[in-house]
Amino acid sequence: MASRDITTQSAESERALLYTVWAGVLAVLFMPLIVTSSTLFPFIVGKALFARSLIEVTAAVWLMLIFAYPRYRPARSWVLAAFGVWVVISLL
Repeated sequence: MASRDITTQSAESERALLYTVWAGVLAVLFMPLIVTSSTLFPFIVGKALFARSLIEVTAAVWLMLIFAYPRYRPARSWVLAAFGVWVVISLL
């Protein structure tokens, strides 16, 4: 009985993480509707803040998803390796 509850909770958490990532990706479609009238550049600042916040939250949830459930990890490829090297070099 206890293992069944753990399996159910695991499936529910996987589904919640996956839906959150999809919601973050789909929220990008609403970015053109954002206008902040209280800033000097109302059509730029709000979109930039929204985009950065959305990317950070979605990336954090995606990282939780790929660490908890390995099947969501990207397949190994030379492109992924080159991107990883570029990220490491740019952080230095």
